Amino acid sequence: MPEQHRNHAMTFIGSRRFAVMFAVFAVAVGGPAVAEPETASPWQDERTFDDPLPYPAGNAVEDERENGAAAIFYRAVTLHRDGMTAKALAAYDEIVRRFGSSPYPETRKWVIRALFNKGGTLFIQGRRAEAAAVYDEAERRFANDETLAVRQMLFGALLNKSMALMDDPRARIAILDRLDRRFSRDGSAGIRAWVVDVLNDKGMILNQLGRFDEAVAVFDDIDRRFGGDDAPVIREQVVKAFINKGIVLGTQGRHAEAAAVSDDIERRFGHETSAAIQEALAKALVNKGVALARQGRNDDAIAVYDDVDRRFARADTPAFREQVSRARNYKRGLETENKNRLPPKN
Repeated sequence: MPEQHRNHAMTFIGSRRFAVMFAVFAVAVGGPAVAEPETASPWQDERTFDDPLPYPAGNAVEDERENGAAAIFYRAVTLHRDGMTAKALAAYDEIVRRFGSSPYPETRKWVIRALFNKGGTLFIQGRRAEAAAVYDEAERRFANDETLAVRQMLFGALLNKSMALMDDPRARIAILDRLDRRFSRDGSAGIRAWVVDVLNDKGMILNQLGRFDEAVAVFDDIDRRFGGDDAPVIREQVVKAFINKGIVLGTQGRHAEAAAVSDDIERRFGHETSAAIQEALAKALVNKGVALARQGRNDDAIAVYDDVDRRFARADTPAFREQVSRARNYKRGLETENKNRLPPKN
C-alpha cells in the first residue's frame, strides 16, 4: 500500500479544547481548538449556556453587593487584558474576600467566576499546582450550590483541574469520573452533554495508556447510558463516542470491527439533519474507507470514498470540505496502487 494511504490517520473526536472561560465574561484569550487530549488547555465551552434562573428583583442589598462584585470582576478582566496579571489576580482575590460569604445567589455567581478566572490565569502562567488549588477552593465553596450558572462554572473548574494534572493521566481520569458521578443526572441537557464529552476524553486517555479494551468499554457505556437521549447536544457527543470506538479498534488491527462501527453510525444517525452529526457521519465514512483499505478491500474503499464525495461535496463548510478532500486523496492513492498492480503490457 503506498505511503500516501498507509500512513494517514483516522481522526479521533474528543472534548473541545478551549482557552480560559474569560470569553463568557468579556475577554477572550486565544487557545488551541483541537481534539487531541495531550494538547489540552483550560476549558471554555462554545455551546450556549442555558438561560440562568430568574433573578428576584427588588432586593436593594443584593443589588448593591452584586454591582460591587461585578465592578471588581470587570476591572480584573481589563487588568488581565492590559497585561497586568498580578493586579488582576489581586482583584479576583478581593472579590472572594469581600463577597465569599454572601448568601445571595447573584453575588455568589461573581465569586465562583472570580475563582474560575483566577485559576485560569494561574494555569496560563504555568502555575498548575496553584491553579488546581483554586479549583479545589471553588469546589469546597460551591459543591452544594444548585444554581444553574454555578453548576456550570463548577463543572468547568473541575475539568480545568484535570487539565492542570495533565501530566498524571490516572489523576485526570479520577477527576473525570468525579464529574461523571456529580453531573451525569443533571437537569440541564447542556451539562449532561459536557459529561459525555469528558467520558469521550476518558476513553481517549485510556487508549493513550494502551488500555484499549477499557477505552472501548467507555465508548460502549456512553451509548448504553446516553444513546436514547433526544437532546441534540447529547446525540452529537454519542456519535463521537462511536467514532472513537472505531478508531481504537482500528489501532488494534481490528479493521473489520472498525468498519462495522461506521456502519452502525450510518444506521443510527444517518437520517439526522444536525450539521454536527452529518459532519461526524462524513468522518465516519472516510474512516470506514480506511478500515476497508487496510483489509486489502481497495475497491470497496474506493466505493465508500465516492459515496462521501457524492453526498457531501456540495456542503460549503470547512469540516465537510476536509472530509471530501481526504476521501478524494485516499481514493487517488488506492487507484494508483491498483494501477501499479496490473500486469505489464506485452
